Amino acid sequence: MKYPNILFDLDNTIFDTKENARLALRKMRIAKTFPFNEDQIHWWFQVNDLLWGQFEDGTITRDQLLDRRFNTFFGKYDIHVDSAKFEEEFQYLFASEHELMPNAINMLDTVSKDHHLFVVSNGTKFKQYTQLDGANITNYFDKIFLSEDIGYKKPDIQFFDAVKADLNENDNSKMLVVGDSLSADIDGANRSHIDSVWYDTEHETNNSEIKPTYTIDGLDELLDVI
Repeated sequence: MKYPNILFDLDNTIFDTKENARLALRKMRIAKTFPFNEDQIHWWFQVNDLLWGQFEDGTITRDQLLDRRFNTFFGKYDIHVDSAKFEEEFQYLFASEHELMPNAINMLDTVSKDHHLFVVSNGTKFKQYTQLDGANITNYFDKIFLSEDIGYKKPDIQFFDAVKADLNENDNSKMLVVGDSLSADIDGANRSHIDSVWYDTEHETNNSEIKPTYTIDGLDELLDVI
């Protein structure tokens, strides 16, 4: 067996996080007067991606990310909001949505038969556990590793060092990281000398210096890698 231990990111890898966010935003109380049309949703993802990038590179903390997200988003429309209250409402609604990426269940069914599967995520503890349980997929994973628990976040090498120490696994060749983020998942794997699979959900050309071991654009292709 080439990679007995598979380390999965969750957001935009197992979960269709963009769809889940879209559904949650349109269920917020303000949606009665603020439509969250496609242009507005697009702006939300721009703000969200920018802040998560800053969080991953250590420019801001998780609390700063959550505090700034709705203020930055609504600032474009000259709407003042109570960021903490909006974030609390959104987090509850967001965690309640658990749409999966195409072929996620079939892939997990197949891979879990002869591999050990683990979660490696920077997502919030409340959201990740709630969504895993809501989608009935918690049982596929031997253990869930979250940056909130570990104290380090991807791509920090110390995040993956903590995972390896917990698994008592010193042979990097027995592990494989699977994720959609070049800057978090793939860069983190590279820094830790672990092979990686970039799930290219946006069908983008990788012009960065961060190179995955493998690239797929569908979860069913992971079976050919392992």
